[in-house]
Amino acid sequence: MRGQLIKRAKGSWSIVLSYKDPATNKWMKKWHTFHGKKPDAEKYLNELAGQLQNGTYVPMNKFTVTTWLEYWLEEIFKPKGAAATYKSYKDTVYNHIIPEFGMLALQSLSAEHLQTYYNKKLQTLSSTSVLYHHRVLHTALEHARRFKKIQHNPCDDITPPQKAVFEAELPDAQMVEGVLVEINGTVMYMPVVLALTTGMRRGEICGLTWSNVYLDEGFIHIGQAMKKNHENSLVIDTTKTKRARDIPLTEECRVTLKAQRAAQAEARLFFGQAYQNNDLVCCWEDGRELDPDYVTKSWTKIKKKLGIEKKTRYHDLRHNFATALLTMGKNMKVVSDLLRHADIRTTYNFYAHVEMEAKKEAIQGLDEKLFNKGKKISGFTSR
Repeated sequence: MRGQLIKRAKGSWSIVLSYKDPATNKWMKKWHTFHGKKPDAEKYLNELAGQLQNGTYVPMNKFTVTTWLEYWLEEIFKPKGAAATYKSYKDTVYNHIIPEFGMLALQSLSAEHLQTYYNKKLQTLSSTSVLYHHRVLHTALEHARRFKKIQHNPCDDITPPQKAVFEAELPDAQMVEGVLVEINGTVMYMPVVLALTTGMRRGEICGLTWSNVYLDEGFIHIGQAMKKNHENSLVIDTTKTKRARDIPLTEECRVTLKAQRAAQAEARLFFGQAYQNNDLVCCWEDGRELDPDYVTKSWTKIKKKLGIEKKTRYHDLRHNFATALLTMGKNMKVVSDLLRHADIRTTYNFYAHVEMEAKKEAIQGLDEKLFNKGKKISGFTSR
């Protein structure tokens, strides 16, 4: 087996592997293209030669990074993946990854290319965003390895950026009061009250139906959410974690729900046959579905109109719900169940610091209680 390195252009090399086919006893050639420095090209040549000798060689194919990512998105991920995740992956692939090295041959993509890409992106994006890019690439390239389009996943040779620590800016009571006064009588009132008092996600709120609301018993059943499908149409599907839960209602929420139901009864009379009876708790005046994206964008507009400088997102109302319960001394397991986290470790990762602060507050004054108001006690000896 012989190997040859041929320079084609600046930073471009042809690798020629000559070997004898054991079946025909004839000499065969395998051609590869490599983009990079000569030492790296020589290293790649030696790797290919070793693969030929030990039987792990993957034949050269015509896939570029672009054509593989497009194939992976449309043929592998899309048929089984969630529509929202597909859209997010597609945005990442087309807006970030392909413009950087989409023209490279798939088999020539190296850890060095990825490291350069991550370093560049970290100049303008958060480490959490770049970590997301890494996960998209790793998943796509792992499928390429399984499909024998590449011999090795270069993402395995990279230490990805650490996820940035996120601290939500929670609303205070004054901000909540101001927002509720502003949105009173609008389609946003019910979604905000539900987020504040139940910790529901925006899709769960927009997908909540009256058949899952038990006002007399004082709870709601959460097992579905409003989402967008691959055709960008609103549909009701199972919740994010597929864990159905019964969530108790506060008195404020129960009163608001009763008022909402009465208002919808009047709207049905007003619109008549034009009313779209989808049984939704949160909807437009004529019964049409409320888009979760609209809820998020409206929240931002409301804050801007009121001159609120805090970076509180609509989703942070969910965090506010959990934080309030923990600072009241409620059990972490109970809070995790109310949030419908699939794993309690997720709750701990988000709220462990809140629980610790609550514990510190709980023991304030304990010394005074146990040790006669903090008076120094002598006479202890060690044995």
